[in-house]
This record gives sequence, structure tokens and C-alpha cells, in this order.
Amino acid sequence: MSRWTWRVICVCLATVLMMVFGVASAYAWRYIDATGEWVYDLRDGNATIWWRAKEPSGDLVIPNELDEHVVTSIREFAFREHRDLTGITIPDSVTSIGMYPFYRCPLTYINVSPNNPVYEDIDGVLFDKQRQMLISYPGAREGAYSVPGGVLLIGELAFYECHGLTSLTIPDNVSGIGDKAFTACHNLTNVTISNSIEEIGEYAFSFCTRLTSVSLPNNLTSISDGLFFLCKSLTSVSIPDSVTSIGNRAFLECHSLTSISIPNGVTNIDDYTFANCFMLTSVSIPASVTSISPNAFEGCLGLTLSVNVSSYAEEYATDNDIPFIYISDEHWFRN
Repeated sequence: MSRWTWRVICVCLATVLMMVFGVASAYAWRYIDATGEWVYDLRDGNATIWWRAKEPSGDLVIPNELDEHVVTSIREFAFREHRDLTGITIPDSVTSIGMYPFYRCPLTYINVSPNNPVYEDIDGVLFDKQRQMLISYPGAREGAYSVPGGVLLIGELAFYECHGLTSLTIPDNVSGIGDKAFTACHNLTNVTISNSIEEIGEYAFSFCTRLTSVSLPNNLTSISDGLFFLCKSLTSVSIPDSVTSIGNRAFLECHSLTSISIPNGVTNIDDYTFANCFMLTSVSIPASVTSISPNAFEGCLGLTLSVNVSSYAEEYATDNDIPFIYISDEHWFRN
């Protein structure tokens, strides 16, 4: 056997051993506390909760200490899919919470110790201490909700799968909504968004299957990827003139959408933007559009495009056998 072959074998063995011992070491860092209820690890001598060793139910109070180690962190998805967990209290020692730790938990409240230096709750909803970001909304709380004044951001996944949420009001001062913030809020029917919003994250309203209409804010410049994906009850959307970009799959599977007007300044209509919008019969496309994906209107069998004379949209409609009409002179001039 050649020296080169031996070197390859040795390198492979060393890699395997490193992987095995690395995984073993990672798992060795986890502990079960003296009560047998909590799984945690140690970081700089402090405890980070990984999950609950015993299935929690009802209201759960997170301890300040585990085995004399201060609990400072809750890991991402730490309490995922605990179907009987209805409320949680966060102690003053916890200063770090990972991404969506209460995933698919039927919480009705999230309480925070008043002495916590980083987090705060307002009426059972989790915020940062400065009340500038809404971090997590209890998934099982029912009815309408108005975001408090002074909040600047709605965090990523903040309302994810909050099936009881029926109506939402977002006030002035809020400037951004994170990715998937309202994904799968199946009973959300009405959203009032203030014009202070400048950015709405990807898939923010996806799978909101009962959402019927939305007026987007006047300061919005981009409709992000998948923003209304599978909002199958959505019948109308008013896109402001400020929008210059519409992302992939933005209106994919919006089965009830009947018409839409794309504002002047938009240049691209991307992959599957309006695909499978079965009821879509009318789309007005301005002359500013110079690129349309071949699958942008896939499955829109009753569609007629409104286009400008000698525009890219007219060429696209002709090449793809999509019926079209010309925008009136008045409309054309205005665009």
C-alpha cells in the first residue's frame, strides 16, 4: 500500500474520531437537574435550559437556578410542541431567549419577573425591556389585538401559528415586521397596518387562510418573497405606488384574488408571483416592467393582462398566449 493511500486512510480515521468524540462531548455538556425535571447545559458557569425533561402542563414557572447554577438562557425551541402548556413565567435571571422557544405551545400568557433587566411582558405578551420589539405573542390567546404604542418592531415569528388571533391593528411608530411574523394565523381576517411600516419580512402573512383584504402602507418599497403565500381567502390587495419590487411567490396560491394593479416603478415579476391564483382575471402591468418569469402566472387560466402598447408586457402576453388589452390613453399617460 502506497504512502499516499496510508495518509488518506489516516486522515479519514482522524476525521471520524473527531466527529464521534465531538458529538460525545457536545452531549456530555447536558445535565438533568436534581429534581429530574430540567435538561440544561453550562456556559460560563450559568445554566441554559434545553428542554423540560418531564412533560409540562398548565402554568410553568422557570426557576432562577438549577443545581445552584443561575439560569440565564432559554434555548431556541426549548418548549416546542408541549400541547398542555398554557402559561409560562420567566424569572429575572434569564437574559437570553432563543428563537421561538414556545413553538406550538397553547399559551394564553407569558409573564416576566418585573426585575428582569432584558425582557418585560405587557398584558401577558413578551417584549424587550424598552418595549420597542414585540418578541412573542401567546399562541392560544383569542380575539383581536392592538400592538401598543411605542413599539418599533414586530419580531420574526412573533405571532407564528397564533390560531386564536382574529384581528390585528399595527399603530404608528412601528417601522418593521419580521420574517414569518404572522405565518399560519388561520383565523386572522382583518389587518390594519399603519403607514409608518417600511419593511415587511418574507412570508410574514403566509398561510393566513382567512385573511380577506390588506391595505399595504404607503412607505413600503418592497413586497417580500412569499408575503401572502397561500392566503387563499384574499380577494384584494392595494399595492402603494412606493413599491418597486415584488418578490418570488408573493401571491402564490391566493385562490380568491380577482384583480391587481402593479404600480409604475416595478421592473420585475418574479417566479410564481401570481401562480395558481385561480380567480385572477385582471392584472394591470405598467411599462416599467421589463422582466416577467415564465411561471409568474402559471395556473391563472382566466387571466387577461392590461398592458401598454409596444411594452414588454405586451410581448410577454403574446409569447405566452395570454389574452391582453391595452391600457387606456388616460391610464397609460398617468403611469
